[in-house]
Amino acid sequence: MPSPIDYRNVNENHFDAKPKPLDLLDFEPQNVFTAQIGEPLAYAERARKAFNAFGLPSSNKWSHKVFASPFSVVRDATVQLLTELNVRSEQVRSEPEPTGLILHGTSGCGKSTLLMQALGHCLENGWIVLYIPRSIDVINSSSPYHYEARTKLFNQPVISRALIQGLLEVNREALEKIKVDQDIVYGHQGQTFKAGGELSRLVVIGLEDDMDTVVILDAVMDQLGRQTEFPVLIAVDDYQCLYVESVYRDPQFFPIRAYHLSVPRMVLEFAIGQRQLSRGLVLGALGPLHTNHIAPVPLREAIGAELSWKDAAAGPYAERHKAHVHFSQGLKGFPVPAQVGVEAALGWYKTYVDGLVLHTRASDDFFLAKYTEASGNAREFNRALLDTMQ
Repeated sequence: MPSPIDYRNVNENHFDAKPKPLDLLDFEPQNVFTAQIGEPLAYAERARKAFNAFGLPSSNKWSHKVFASPFSVVRDATVQLLTELNVRSEQVRSEPEPTGLILHGTSGCGKSTLLMQALGHCLENGWIVLYIPRSIDVINSSSPYHYEARTKLFNQPVISRALIQGLLEVNREALEKIKVDQDIVYGHQGQTFKAGGELSRLVVIGLEDDMDTVVILDAVMDQLGRQTEFPVLIAVDDYQCLYVESVYRDPQFFPIRAYHLSVPRMVLEFAIGQRQLSRGLVLGALGPLHTNHIAPVPLREAIGAELSWKDAAAGPYAERHKAHVHFSQGLKGFPVPAQVGVEAALGWYKTYVDGLVLHTRASDDFFLAKYTEASGNAREFNRALLDTMQ
């Protein structure tokens, strides 16, 4: 029988060193705008709390589990987007107008990460944030729904409850400072929430009764749209999923269009200015991962995104649904570069090296090989690095 190893006599040179803490600066405004392009910054506590409350996008869900503290790298597009958000935060609108800004670009260029960076930036600047990281979950028939004759929409009480719960967890302090400016009727018995009450209390009422969550969510978002004390960010990933045929079915078993569901309709109306959003914006990102739910032609034309070869060949004869045209009016696009810069990729790579994540000896040749393999694509570069762990 072999004798147990006496670890006191083991040569330390035969073992890897313990991973050292990364000791990254937080993703805060004073750090983002003073950092060099390519510098990695860890998401601050408020952002991590929001990710826990609302969830993570499908494309970033697993890559953030490599490190105990999720981080991202500052790139040119980051600075441009956050500068745009700072400008939007100072704008106050007296009349409803389109507020939608949609990120678009090639698959894997980093749109979801930019959306997460915008979320963290807004939270550190005192915004009220509502985040839908996976719009596919809103339309894939994974939660209960019922028809509401008053609004002629299909209500989604469970999803509405999850949204107002996340809204309260992330923005409680701000919601406690906002007073409701009009009476709100809710519930089957016609209860009234009096004007002057704290908005956070109205959210708590919605969490106590699942059947009232849709009405409460609408009332809370309407109040947030009218107030001007705090800018409001409605961040939505996989934005094109709000336009397509959902997996839900009506009583005749026909597919329900996503904009006939309560949550997608609410987001779309804020984006095109059909509902008042006095201060803030709707920030969306197109997600090409779900090939059954592609962005319609009117949406792509409105934001300046590239058309598919089939739609481009069809030209004026490409299908343009009237509802798609309506819910795309006034939207603006934010193009994300197809390739991440060498500086940003190098910052990401150095963080992997410092965290002792790679199972391959670090070298300039290895970095350039992986960057070239990915053709500068952010997702493929990250995937190439993670492949060394297999």
